[in-house]
Amino acid sequence: MRFKLPIISLIIIGLTACGTEAKLVSSITVKSTSDSIITKGGTLQMAAQVDPSDAAIKTVLWSVNNTQGAATINTDGLLTGGGDGSVTVRATAMDGTCVKGQKNILIKNQYKTDSRDPYLWPFAQNSIWNMPIGSNAQYVPAKLEMPTSGMLTLDEDYIILTPDEPNMKIYWSSVRWGTGDRCTPDQPLNLQANMPIPQSFVVSPTTWDGGKPNAGIAVLLKDKKTIWQSQPFAHCTNGGDATTGYVYADNQDLYGPGYYGSHGGSRLSVLGGSLRVNELTLTSGPIRHAIKMNICGKKNLYYDNVNFGFRWPALAADAAASTNYGINRTSTPVPECRMGALMAIPATVNIESMGLETQPAKMLAQALQDYGGYIVDDTGWDVYAIETEWGPNGRFRDIFKQNWGYDFVVSMTQSTTTTWGRDIVKIYKALNIVNNNSATSIGGGGTPRQELAPPFKQ
Repeated sequence: MRFKLPIISLIIIGLTACGTEAKLVSSITVKSTSDSIITKGGTLQMAAQVDPSDAAIKTVLWSVNNTQGAATINTDGLLTGGGDGSVTVRATAMDGTCVKGQKNILIKNQYKTDSRDPYLWPFAQNSIWNMPIGSNAQYVPAKLEMPTSGMLTLDEDYIILTPDEPNMKIYWSSVRWGTGDRCTPDQPLNLQANMPIPQSFVVSPTTWDGGKPNAGIAVLLKDKKTIWQSQPFAHCTNGGDATTGYVYADNQDLYGPGYYGSHGGSRLSVLGGSLRVNELTLTSGPIRHAIKMNICGKKNLYYDNVNFGFRWPALAADAAASTNYGINRTSTPVPECRMGALMAIPATVNIESMGLETQPAKMLAQALQDYGGYIVDDTGWDVYAIETEWGPNGRFRDIFKQNWGYDFVVSMTQSTTTTWGRDIVKIYKALNIVNNNSATSIGGGGTPRQELAPPFKQ
């Protein structure tokens, strides 16, 4: 029976046959002239110091482990940046010993852009939605009590940026969150608005998340500048009329501060701070804005007769805040935890040391450290929620699952049995409140953690 030996084995046998004992690799040290790549698409030459110096085979196999960032490496050890974060470069001996050496390299500025699309990245550079956390941020532990009905859900914001569409008639419905059918306008018909919304955009009890969701909507008007907002919106059949309960008169400018809108608990924006369908994907890169979140008011929000349950930039708290906020809390209340609070993972926390197991969780955690997340509504039940986009361009929940293979929503069982679920628990527990966030020091002031948003495309 004939067989072939691996080439490496033949080399070692050949050396031994000539009376020379082949020396194997005992260690590898990976070196480079820098510990980072800080230019878009930049490169860094890696080198491998092999010991002993007279090892028979000193060739190494280069590889890169993309932990938070992204990079590629060729057979000669040339590393090329691809995504912001940290990567681990490895050199593996090719003499059969599998000895490895490695070095961590920081990758930055790979997603840096000279301009931005207002439809994808709206509002002014100094908007609360775009300002990074600052070096002077003062953190107060939020001490959020754990949910019991579900770990993570989503509050879907209907984002309609189709100003060239024909107008859809939107009628008044008194149902709102009460008993009845949101799909049917009240009689006699009370026309609330004509808005450029595609008839194909259908949101109904058969498709929306939950029994009667917040269903806030932001529509870009035909001037391609003004944002109209309302809630709760329903459009239950293609070709049919739509309904809503409240219309907010304070229209916003797509290019302006964009603070306010139809999130009923806080009066903050529907468009600003939502996770968009093009974000948190395999190739999207970092989230470059603050996000919006809801928490259980009965457990975690604080009300008193001085601040009335809210803080800047919120304009209000829930109508039932005085009787609901904090009534089910089992630990000492946190007075700073009010509607409108800016939540963040403190700057002192090393995201890589949090033990996060999934890439989207690492991206989400980084955004919460760099930009934070505003509390904009009470969940109304014992769960944590994050605002996500649903519109003509797609539904964030669907696209997230297509990219990662699991649902964004996490049940209580999944919070301990799945990697994504465990990650959400870690992020939730790490949240603090930026207590000095104010109109004069957005994000706490000082040096921003990230570069400010670039100008809009001309």
